[in-house]
Amino acid sequence: MPNKAHGGNGWNARDNSVQEIGTIWNYCGVHSETDDLKSVLLRRPGTEIENIQDPEAVLWNDNINATLAREQHDLMAEAYKKYNVKIHYITDEASKNYPNIYFVRDLFTMTPCGAIISRMASPVRAGEEVIVQNELARLNIPIIASGFGFMWFEGPDIIIVNKDLVFLGIGLRTNNQAIKYIRAVLETQGFGEVIELQTTYGCGHLDGVVNILNDKYAVVVAKRFSYIGYEALVRHGFKIIELTDEREIDIHMAINFVQLNKETVLINKNAKATILRYEKLGIKCEGVDVSELMNGGGSVHCMTGILQRG
Repeated sequence: MPNKAHGGNGWNARDNSVQEIGTIWNYCGVHSETDDLKSVLLRRPGTEIENIQDPEAVLWNDNINATLAREQHDLMAEAYKKYNVKIHYITDEASKNYPNIYFVRDLFTMTPCGAIISRMASPVRAGEEVIVQNELARLNIPIIASGFGFMWFEGPDIIIVNKDLVFLGIGLRTNNQAIKYIRAVLETQGFGEVIELQTTYGCGHLDGVVNILNDKYAVVVAKRFSYIGYEALVRHGFKIIELTDEREIDIHMAINFVQLNKETVLINKNAKATILRYEKLGIKCEGVDVSELMNGGGSVHCMTGILQRG
């Protein structure tokens, strides 16, 4: 008869019904974009955003005033704290080599069981994945998958609407090889419907054309969003808010907000016309000025790595 370690008398199998997040692992997990935000991972811009000679070479729209960018980032962090969101920071010294690393959302996606680490599509950002992987490990957060081989994918192309619906964007930043892998990882966790959507030309990520205000309303950029995605949102009970003002969409990034809870979003305060539309729906808009940070090509949603909701 085999000994205990090999299945003999006295062997006890691990109990799969035991919740290990919050015991063995640190608290984390996302079941829905609209659950209350509990904790985030941010990168306060360091020396990596200084002395950039060619903004386009690092994927930026324009140069960034480092002092002003840090002030704005600090105010964004204070806004999160106002809503009792716990903030963790990327502090790895290697970050100084990556001027885009403050766009933390790109680097991982949190699921109910742990993080999926991205594999960045641009060579300028290759290596940021290692830093965020190390930071999550330092925080004792489980990493359940990461990109490899011929895959590339980035966090904002994965939108966990709720337990019944997930969107996966295929396009500039995420390829088909990655989608097959991510689909399997998500379906294993019991999501009801995982839908692949082609992102449009000129769209960096799927979150640039769709975002979820709360469990009643979804926001889409009407001329850029897939009909398949629209139909799925309606079928799952969402009312659709269509954005059509290109200045609000492209300059002020009015769709690039973060849900703090079912009544409140954090948003660039300069998207004034769209904020009025959201507020008419009963959504409180906590506005922050991130205009200098936006010269890097993203807003609040891009800069926020979600660790826990619920």
